[in-house]
Amino acid sequence: TGYDSLDSALSNKGWPKNGLVEIDYQATGNGELRLVVPALRELSQSRNQWITWINPPLIPYAPGLQSLGVDTGKILLIHTKQNQDTLWSLEKSCKSKNCSAVLAWINRPFSFKETQRLQLAAKVGGNVIYLFHPGSNHTERSSASELRLLLKTTAQPGTINVDVSKKRRGWPVRDIAIDVSQVIDTSDNQLIDIKEKLHLWRGTKNMPASRDKLKKDYTPSSPTHKTP
Repeated sequence: TGYDSLDSALSNKGWPKNGLVEIDYQATGNGELRLVVPALRELSQSRNQWITWINPPLIPYAPGLQSLGVDTGKILLIHTKQNQDTLWSLEKSCKSKNCSAVLAWINRPFSFKETQRLQLAAKVGGNVIYLFHPGSNHTERSSASELRLLLKTTAQPGTINVDVSKKRRGWPVRDIAIDVSQVIDTSDNQLIDIKEKLHLWRGTKNMPASRDKLKKDYTPSSPTHKTP
């Protein structure tokens, strides 16, 4: 997983090589994405496959992900309107064998039968599904997932507590402290690159005349840390 304290609590000392992983978290930005970023970095650099994002609550912050080593050229975004479309997209993404990982955010828990379908799809495709449940804890629900985690906030910035509420071949584990704070490049070149990307994204035709002007406009008075 990229976090020693979490690895030591998991049955295979890391994320499953394939299968369904459910992650409950209390609020958006609670560290749920930082938890999987080390895995996304490794997958994006080692495999020539998509990392599919289905219904993320916010637009992924590409410069931040790049600063963490994630190849954003391999990210595929899918937006669906209904739960059945989300389930269909998950299954198709996995079974296509063109995805190393699939991330999906859902507003209602899937039934046991639906999680069985996703578990099978991930096994067929040889990929990992990270299924995010925002706002509540669904640990009492039956599921065919390989692993289920609950993320909890702490008083210490950059640190979360994780409960392993379900895992293969082992008992649940509570309150694993994980430091998810990671340094992101905020150098002048990175800030300039962000400014240029924002101009392109907004369709701005009249770019500033020079990189010196960009640097002046976008260099903050104090260090800024962005999170994906």
